[in-house]
Amino acid sequence: MPATRTPQDQTAHQSTSVAAEPAPEDSAQAFALAGQGKLSLMGLFGVAQHLTNIQQADKAIALYQQWLAHTSSPVAYAVHFNLAVSLSNHQDKAAAEQSYHTAIALKPDFIEAHLNLGTLQEAQGQPELALASWRRVLEIIDPKVEADLPFLTQALNNLGRLLEILKRYPQAEEMLRQSLGVNPKQPNTLTHWVHLRQKQCKW
Repeated sequence: MPATRTPQDQTAHQSTSVAAEPAPEDSAQAFALAGQGKLSLMGLFGVAQHLTNIQQADKAIALYQQWLAHTSSPVAYAVHFNLAVSLSNHQDKAAAEQSYHTAIALKPDFIEAHLNLGTLQEAQGQPELALASWRRVLEIIDPKVEADLPFLTQALNNLGRLLEILKRYPQAEEMLRQSLGVNPKQPNTLTHWVHLRQKQCKW
């Protein structure tokens, strides 16, 4: 899973007109600013990443939560996403799933959140929900946007793998066929696709 999500095309609107960006190692100042709604988005991500890097993920989680509680921003979905990643890595799967759902509620076309949510659902023994999350990626992604094609192949490959585990071989084969149609240069996917055809005696 990606560790962080930083919006590139929007500027966060803080609940106050002044936002501060402390040094990444200054977590005390970051918590104080977050409590006042004055911590900038980049400041939040920088400090949270630093806390994660020094094995203080619990503090990074608390900082995300404090920022969300005191800051109004159109890119709060990205903070919920990063919070979900941190919670999942911290083994709080239920809270992570809720944060992914919140991120998606705020930004329904958030591809990475749908992908990660599906992976989390699969890990929790919820294969049908995982399949639904990845199928949602197929619905919202635009294959004409080249930057999104790796996400498309990831979703298709995830679907193919899980459908095979569920012994839905024709569906699994079709997902991998579509993935190879998007990007033929996937040797592992090609090998897997051939193996699936052999399982079904398709020569």
